[in-house]
Amino acid sequence: MKTLLLLLAASMCFSQQLLLNTYDHSGYLLLNDQIVMNFNFQYSQEVPFRSYIVDWYSPPKILVDYIPLPKQDFFITAVGKTIGTTMTDIVLPESIYKKVTELFQSGAMVYITVDRYPIEIYQDHILVVEYDKQKIEEFLPHFIDYDLSKITKAGKYPLEPSSVQIDWAVAQYNGLGGAIIPIFKDQMYTVLWSVDGTELKGPCVVFPTGQHSVEAKVNANLWHFNFFVDEWRYSFEEKAVEMGSNLEERIFSISGLDIKKLTIPGTFIFLKDIDGGMEVQKVKSIDSTSPVLKLNLAELSPGIFELSTDVEDLTACTVEVLVNGERVEMTKGILSLENRTNVVVAIAKDTFENKSYAIKQIVQNTRLDKEGMISRDREVVFDIFGIPFYSPYVKWWLAKDVNAKVMASEKRYFIEAIQ
Repeated sequence: MKTLLLLLAASMCFSQQLLLNTYDHSGYLLLNDQIVMNFNFQYSQEVPFRSYIVDWYSPPKILVDYIPLPKQDFFITAVGKTIGTTMTDIVLPESIYKKVTELFQSGAMVYITVDRYPIEIYQDHILVVEYDKQKIEEFLPHFIDYDLSKITKAGKYPLEPSSVQIDWAVAQYNGLGGAIIPIFKDQMYTVLWSVDGTELKGPCVVFPTGQHSVEAKVNANLWHFNFFVDEWRYSFEEKAVEMGSNLEERIFSISGLDIKKLTIPGTFIFLKDIDGGMEVQKVKSIDSTSPVLKLNLAELSPGIFELSTDVEDLTACTVEVLVNGERVEMTKGILSLENRTNVVVAIAKDTFENKSYAIKQIVQNTRLDKEGMISRDREVVFDIFGIPFYSPYVKWWLAKDVNAKVMASEKRYFIEAIQ
């Protein structure tokens, strides 16, 4: 018993605690000695205990037929009691279990107090069903500031009215409606709502568009709110846009897609803020643009060429290279071209079957007359007998029985004497 009392005293000094009252199966999550969540729980044994969470069981991702492993995760306390959302000693709601999981994973020590506290708290009085001084001192200060020396036996004890300190968070959305949420400064209260004469009860209140009169009553205090939420007109539009297009101004995605350009294919829903309303847009992103394809051929030596291709597109592309009508199994590498005239074709195709073509014609070993001239629209390098000449043109004539080889850019020419 002494150990349990010391454990209870220690638990009251820590900021994270689950307080579970088996009298009415009401539970409370306390952070920094303040109640932040209240809920109902299940506990079939009704045996009181004080403990803390020491471990968290997570089921292994294996299938074992001969070992009945639990399929749900749960907490284990220092006294061996389990806490989870199903099939455990104590069953909590999902939201509470999730919050306790966050606390435990953050490294916080979460204490558990499970006992029977036959005390009922109302707006204007306290009802002590069974008198137990120790339990009253443990339980009651979490909820109200009351002189405990006045409670000497079971019975009804009146509460003096106190000033209620509440702030109100009010939100209005044209075309949708609004909400009022109380923010309690000192303690939590039960709020009785009246919306346009209809009585409601709950932690907050929501209302549709139009004119509304809302009253919030806490104890003997009353707050009045008047609202007018504009009706918005809605319009719908379906359209297709080219992939890569900029999105319109004043538009946002209801799915949280935070982009300025539609660079991915598919169908998307957007909302556009227009004067006095909202436009719902169903936008299909399509790709009808052919890839940008470049075919590069650089002559390394007579008949030997370095091949490379570059392609740009918003979707995945495939590139195919044909030499004189026959496919070669590469898009980058070395080509050996022996024919005098060769045609190299590159074909790029994207996911949407859009195609681009690039064609290069290579002419080699061109025979020229005994006399003639080659001209270009810009200065190029002519190689004659191994001597380079920089000129936009070259003119030649050869004596009898003399052969010459002329290199001009990517072409090779042979000038042969007439026999």
